[in-house]
Amino acid sequence: MKRSRKVIFFAAVSVVSLAVISTVGSKTVRAAVATLIQNIDEPGRNPYHQAIIFGQDSGSCTPFVCTVNFPAVPAGKRLVVTYASAYYSLASGGAEQNVSIGANGNFFSDFQYLAAPSNLGFNRVIVGGPITYYVDAGNMPSLFLGGNQVSTGSLSAEATIAGYLISAP
Repeated sequence: MKRSRKVIFFAAVSVVSLAVISTVGSKTVRAAVATLIQNIDEPGRNPYHQAIIFGQDSGSCTPFVCTVNFPAVPAGKRLVVTYASAYYSLASGGAEQNVSIGANGNFFSDFQYLAAPSNLGFNRVIVGGPITYYVDAGNMPSLFLGGNQVSTGSLSAEATIAGYLISAP
C-alpha cells in the first residue's frame, strides 16, 4: 500500500512538473525568437542624404525655376524623404519664391510644396523643413527652386534631401 501511494504521488508530481516546465519553456522559446526579428525598414538602418551644389546658369535654371535632380532610387527600394532644404538666388526684383519636391524633373507630375522660403537679403532665398514624400525605385527625386525672375547668373545654389530607404513593397 505504501508503495502504491509513493508511485501515485511521484506520478502526480511528475505531471505537475512537466506542465510547469512546458508552460515556462514555451514562453522562453517565444522570447528568444522575438529577439531574432529585426525591422529592416527602420529609418536609422538605411539613412539617405544627398546635397547638390550647382551654378545657377541657363543650363540648370530658367527665369522661373531651377530643377535639381538627385540620383535614382536603387532597385528594390523606396525612398522616404523626411527633410528638404534649398538655398538659391532670384534676379534683382524677383519675387514669389517657392520650393517643391517631385520626381524625374517633371514639375507637372505629383509634387509637394515645402514651407514658404525666407528672403535673406541680396536676393538670396533659403528654405528647409520636414516633409514626407515617397520616391519609388528607378525614379529620381527632384527639387524645384522657383520664383518670378530666378537668377540665371553664375551664382551658386544648394539643394539637399534627407530621409531613409525601405524595401519596396
